[in-house]
This record gives sequence, C-alpha cells and structure tokens, in this order.
Amino acid sequence: MMKVVLKAYDLNNPKSSSRAMKAVSSLEGVESIKVDREKKTLTVIGNIDPYEVVCKLRKLMDAAIESAGPNKEENKEAVEKKKKEEEEKRRWN
Repeated sequence: MMKVVLKAYDLNNPKSSSRAMKAVSSLEGVESIKVDREKKTLTVIGNIDPYEVVCKLRKLMDAAIESAGPNKEENKEAVEKKKKEEEEKRRWN
C-alpha cells in the first residue's frame, strides 16, 4: 500500500476539490482519498503508482508530488495487532 501526498494549487473551492477526487478515484487500486483545502493537499492511499495519480490530476490543475511512500498507518495497525496477540497468549499461559 502506498501513500501519496500531492500538492494541488487549485483546491481552494469545493468544485475543484470534487473534480480532483472524482478524477483520482477512477484510478485502479485507490482505497482512500483525503482533501485538505487549507494546505492544498490531496492524500491518496492504495495500491497505486504515484506517477499515474499526478498525471491524472495534472489534466485538471497544476499539481506536484509532495511525498510518496509506504502507508505508515498500516504498519502501526500491524504492530498493535501483534501486541494484542502477545497479551492474549500471556493470559492463557
């Protein structure tokens, strides 16, 4: 799972942000989209290629990749799950 944060300079009104969400959501593998109008960022999570996402968004507005990498929230969930499993084993032993 990848987390891609894009800087889109025209996300200040609801119409442009909904257009951006609609365009990016049409890509295969997208699981979550979050728009932050104050920071003018679009966060996309899923099995996606950052290049495809930014190309799709650039057809609508000026955009650039701010960061791309693995989804750290997914890693935190896995660590928490392991901790719970260890606690359950300790209780039963």
